Amino acid sequence: MLDLAILQPPLVRGRYDIGRILETLLYYDRVHLVVSGAAFAGLWDSLGPDDLRALFAYPSVTATVMADHQAVFTNNENGVVSHKPTAIRMMGRDGKSLAQKDYEGSLLQWVSNNPNRKGRDRKEVARVMKAAKLSTHGRTFGSYLESERRTKALAGDPETLKLFIRGTAQSMGRALNERALSASQIRTFDLGEPGLVIDSAVPLADIVETVDNDINWGTVVNHAHSYASDLYLSQAYGGDIVTVPEAAEIASQRLDLSLQRTVKMGQQVSAFEEMVFDTAHPLSEAFNEGWITFSETLKIIDQSKKFRTWTRGLPPDGNLLAEYHAAISKETSLKSLPFSVARFAFFNAGGMALDTALAPGTGIGLSAIDTFIVERLIGGWRPNVFVKNLRRKLETAQAKAVAKSDRG
Repeated sequence: MLDLAILQPPLVRGRYDIGRILETLLYYDRVHLVVSGAAFAGLWDSLGPDDLRALFAYPSVTATVMADHQAVFTNNENGVVSHKPTAIRMMGRDGKSLAQKDYEGSLLQWVSNNPNRKGRDRKEVARVMKAAKLSTHGRTFGSYLESERRTKALAGDPETLKLFIRGTAQSMGRALNERALSASQIRTFDLGEPGLVIDSAVPLADIVETVDNDINWGTVVNHAHSYASDLYLSQAYGGDIVTVPEAAEIASQRLDLSLQRTVKMGQQVSAFEEMVFDTAHPLSEAFNEGWITFSETLKIIDQSKKFRTWTRGLPPDGNLLAEYHAAISKETSLKSLPFSVARFAFFNAGGMALDTALAPGTGIGLSAIDTFIVERLIGGWRPNVFVKNLRRKLETAQAKAVAKSDRG
């Protein structure tokens, strides 16, 4: 069921949500990260070069890092404002230009924009990138032209554009005037190379709350640009796209089937977490709140391999919560075994020799027995073991963090 997840690091209120990335590793057998140049710099800021390299090198992770970053170029020519979906790349500074294919140099410039970043040299970037694939937006999303066309097709539809207005407001935590949005008569025109022209009878500032004009039509088109990227990745990789809630809601309303499956899977994971942990995204919260470190989080993920093996074996169309309850409700194999074997299995926990009960007279010891068979014999591993262990670790970490805060 939870085999492959593809995600672009989610940007939430101006910060990349690393906790969400780590929580995806907790549930999925394989995770593919698609990281833009700006996201690479953001992850570098939050994790530092050593932990970022550890993330890319983690056994279940593959990563594609792009030298550029998706953007929307807004142009005003003779009063006609157009919006062109594109990608921007750092190509030099201080009068020095980079070679066209010097993608590593572009990444170095992304991380060098902040003077407080450590390890700002080409060797350090190369070391971090050793476990990742270096690419561009055009290569990753088919081509620059195809990427532009996909975004224009979405943003060029007035009703779909309204969905992106609502999504932009939600992602930035701004008030939305639903009445004004419904009453707005939006028209779009594709001018080709210059981009899209958007005309609305109701000004955008009257539809969604803005601060210093930080939300404009270019912002909304860029929201469509991100959605178009997720849509492409879901179709190209055939896995689950881990995306922001606003995109999931748009997928449901637009009936985009490839993303709808992702939406349903995300809803299943959230429902599972809320039922067994009493909250959604508990590991993400623990990391983002600083209760556990990056290395501690990876250790928790390492110790959850059996759970991921279990989820991977579930039916693709199954229900995670229903499968969980079914698994923990099964009777142990012990109840159906002959009494003599059951007695052995019971007393073995107290120290009885394994070979005398399992195969009398053969002298076969525990080291020669498949531990998986033994597990099944005495009841086996169940997914509630994962839940109990994770809950205990997170509650302990939170308690320590609260105690430390009280002392401080």
